[in-house]
Amino acid sequence: MSVFDEVTIILVCYNSEDLIKRNLDEIKKFQTVIIDNSDSKQTFNLIKDFSNITYIGNKNNIGYGLACNLGVHHAKTPYIMILNPDILINSLSIEILYKTYSNYDNVGILVPGLYDESKNRRSNGSISHFKKNKCSNKVLFKSNNLAEGNTCYDFAVGCAYFMNKSFFKSIGGFSKSFFMYFEDNELCDRVYINNKTVIEVPSSKMVHMQGLSSKKNFIIDCKLS
Repeated sequence: MSVFDEVTIILVCYNSEDLIKRNLDEIKKFQTVIIDNSDSKQTFNLIKDFSNITYIGNKNNIGYGLACNLGVHHAKTPYIMILNPDILINSLSIEILYKTYSNYDNVGILVPGLYDESKNRRSNGSISHFKKNKCSNKVLFKSNNLAEGNTCYDFAVGCAYFMNKSFFKSIGGFSKSFFMYFEDNELCDRVYINNKTVIEVPSSKMVHMQGLSSKKNFIIDCKLS
């Protein structure tokens, strides 16, 4: 089986037709579920002729986490790739995550290395294994502290999550308690509660067009998480 048969892309959007259009050449390769919290006719018109893309238009904005859960419910493949619409989708990077997943018995979430639009790599979360070495917070949250190989995290940014669909559903998906923001922190907590790990795979590379606005905010967000 190929990655295109085994993985469903889950995209939650809100008036994101320009971003969907930018990613359309990649989206149409996969089984894809688009959950549109703005019920945009422009987005629907972009994808209506592709039988492999399911469009769900919500009359009311139900929030990010619940929309993801709805998308996963409609996925028919064993694996899911949850992506924000402001990720530049790359099928090769998804395939790397797909092939890496089977290398670990205890993986809950795999994430790619993240880059800005200038192709500068940035940290994708807080690195748990540094704590075992009793490093100080100054070292732990250093902005240039980038993993060179596959690395376990306490938390990874929720813009690009590769998961086994059955595991995602078994832990309850995203919490209903979060409309938007911090639902990814809480999900990572439950991954660890269920004896699984969150792993970044730097050889999988994706561009996040928005993301964190400053290095200072990254440090604050890590401490909050």
